[in-house]
Amino acid sequence: MRRRPRATPRNPGEKPNGRTLAPGYSPAVSFTVTCAQCREEVLGADLIGDAEECLLRDHLLAVHPNTLQPETLGVLLKHFVVIEPPAGSVGRATA
Repeated sequence: MRRRPRATPRNPGEKPNGRTLAPGYSPAVSFTVTCAQCREEVLGADLIGDAEECLLRDHLLAVHPNTLQPETLGVLLKHFVVIEPPAGSVGRATA
């Protein structure tokens, strides 16, 4: 049975598939998702698939148990703030 890659890497140099990037480079992240209620950064990803949606739902269940689970992804995203990084910052070397 194949393991699915994690939605977010464990360390900044690790790609979601478990491989690492060259030293000094950070992974390209199209956006970050922050919880609107507690301001915790929950996810950094290029797109939101099933695994990422589950991660967002898990956050609501674990951190905000009194919040009703939304039926659709669109309603789920209303509980979060989606932020795109500034233009030109994706893929740049970090010291």
